[in-house]
Amino acid sequence: RAADGSMRDALSLTDQAIAFGNGKVIEGDVQAMLGSIDRAYTFQLLEAIVSGDAPGLLNVVKTLAEQSPDYVGVLADLIGGLHRVAVAQVAPDAVDNSDGDREKIISMASKIAAEDVQLYYQTALIGRKDLPLAPDPRSGFEMVLLRMMLFRPEGILPPTNNQGGGRGITNTSGVTGGVSAPTHQGGGAQYVATNPGGLSPGGSG
Repeated sequence: RAADGSMRDALSLTDQAIAFGNGKVIEGDVQAMLGSIDRAYTFQLLEAIVSGDAPGLLNVVKTLAEQSPDYVGVLADLIGGLHRVAVAQVAPDAVDNSDGDREKIISMASKIAAEDVQLYYQTALIGRKDLPLAPDPRSGFEMVLLRMMLFRPEGILPPTNNQGGGRGITNTSGVTGGVSAPTHQGGGAQYVATNPGGLSPGGSG
């Protein structure tokens, strides 16, 4: 993965890994050399996001920070994991076990709404692109994760609703007197439209 499909880069990285490990190629040494992390952290981050556990999420980031990771690479791993979860939701048999985590992916796929997976994926993808603009990599990484946790298809979760992945709705327009459109009760997420101008439907003001 670090070689991005290039045989030449793969051979070069292997030479570096041999030198880094004093003649031995050990997984932990290679991860340290590449700035990559144990895949288990990816699942811990995702589980904290899904459950709305902000303290737990930040604790995982704190543990990651002690390993001086490549935060762009961590986001890439998270994006890759979300892709596999999305595949598992529509075609479980298509999920391979090359990373030894197929059962974990299948389990995660049963716990997350399909629309949330898509939103997490898109948020992480945009966050990876914007990460170099952050004051420092860790704070930018944390903001991407918090955005994934707080923003849902139906709006922004209230600050007090941080347990159990509850789905609250808040008016973000800053204007009172708005008229809420009927919510869609389709078994999935509820999409709510508000009238920020406080106008009654069909009214003149």
